[in-house]
Parts: sequence; structure tokens; C-alpha cells
Amino acid sequence: MSEPAPPPPARPSPPEEEEEEEEEEEGDRVGSRRCHRCLITFPDPAFAARHAKRQHPGDFARAALRGALFVCHVCSRPFGSSPALLRHQRGHAHLRATPKQAPPPSEKATPTWSCLECGRGFAHEGALHRHYIGHARGEL
Repeated sequence: MSEPAPPPPARPSPPEEEEEEEEEEEGDRVGSRRCHRCLITFPDPAFAARHAKRQHPGDFARAALRGALFVCHVCSRPFGSSPALLRHQRGHAHLRATPKQAPPPSEKATPTWSCLECGRGFAHEGALHRHYIGHARGEL
């Protein structure tokens, strides 16, 4: 009786297959060319990002914010998520900006919010919050 022939040696995979495997691993990162949900490959990472932003906004936001730091505008302490920063900022409630003295009736009736760091005034609290983000990033 003859013994069965040994199996042929394994051939290395062609480079195209290796590239596809790498792209699959990169599929959930912002900047990759393949959508991890639809498995559509795009010619450019910008097209893939636009697709993800429009078709899968929740996933896009999570991927874009992965590794981002959220910095407290009062004490500059960094946090890994927006909810963690918000919980922390509740402890700074005593430092919360307060409206300036009410303007005379002839002027605007909306309260003005002032920055505790530079004194700049804002008509809306949200504008003040965006301004604080500028301070935290060092843009101001």
C-alpha cells in the first residue's frame, strides 16, 4: 500500500487579498475607505466619511469622538466623554456665569452672559459655552 501524498506547501496570499483584509480591519475608523455597515468601498476616505455621516450618523459621531478629550473650561481637567464632563461641571455650579444687571427697557430685553475668564459678554448662554470651549482649546 502506498501512503497518501503530503499536501502541497501553502502559498502566500496575493497582495490584493492582504490589502482587503487590512481595509476590513480599518472599516470602523474615521478616514478609512470602506463603510463598516454597508461594506461599500469608496475611492477616497472623504467620500466614505460623507457617506457615514449621512447614512449612519450615530456610528459616525461615536467613531469621530473615539479618543477625543472633553476639557472642563473652569479647571482644564480632561474627560473621555461628554457625559463625564457634564457630571464634573455640576460641581462648578457655584462658579456659573450669571446675567449682568438688566438693561433699561429701551435696550435689548435679553440677559447678557459674561465670560468669567475674559469678561466678554454674550446674549445667549450657549454662545458663552462655545466661547469657553475656545478658551479650553487655547484659541482665545
